[in-house]
Amino acid sequence: MFAPGKVLRCGGDDPSGFDTASRLAAMIDLSNWQDGQPASWQTAAPMNRPRRDHNLIPLPGGLVLAIGGQATKDYSQPVMTPEVFDTANPTALWVDWDAPPDPSFDPRMYHSTAILLPSGEILVAGGQKTISTTYPSGDIYTPPVIANESERPVINNSPASIQYGAQFSMTATPFAGRTITGICLMSLGCVNHGLDQHARRVPLAFSQSGLGGYDVVASPNANHAPPGYY
Repeated sequence: MFAPGKVLRCGGDDPSGFDTASRLAAMIDLSNWQDGQPASWQTAAPMNRPRRDHNLIPLPGGLVLAIGGQATKDYSQPVMTPEVFDTANPTALWVDWDAPPDPSFDPRMYHSTAILLPSGEILVAGGQKTISTTYPSGDIYTPPVIANESERPVINNSPASIQYGAQFSMTATPFAGRTITGICLMSLGCVNHGLDQHARRVPLAFSQSGLGGYDVVASPNANHAPPGYY
């Protein structure tokens, strides 16, 4: 869920046969139900390569990362190149990100996990090697958007808890010459069977208040952001 009520799905088995993976992608806005309109899937740009058994990770800036997976169900064609989808432009093509430079990196296929870390990096781990063996390993993937750690904004002060619909204040320092253009909550990962049912990005309305200060409005209710840690 890359925004409240908005879900992206992609890949899986190709409709033409169980042995091959699909490139297809679609989006749905479940919040339409609030207006009495039935929600329906809308076609989005297909991935650059077929994948099944991969992981999808919403990122703070509104991109969704597809990582791992395989092109067939027999573990013979792992997909090593991550790619990202811009949810703000659903007709735009997916963009490849860097693949592991070293062929010794383990593929991440069926039963693998991938979660967003507080650092902005991605932890990928596990997965099956064959029908009866697994990879007992993990790797840290650094997305190109945070490759230079020193250029990331720094949160200096923020509340330990917030209330629905309430305004709260925080301070942050952007990298020199840049501005903060978005503030959001990111839920903690919980991956099972290649599916993170708790993946959730919640953009928040905000305004700048003085030097380094920001007045932020929390999500209106638990439908947007269920109670918990972010």
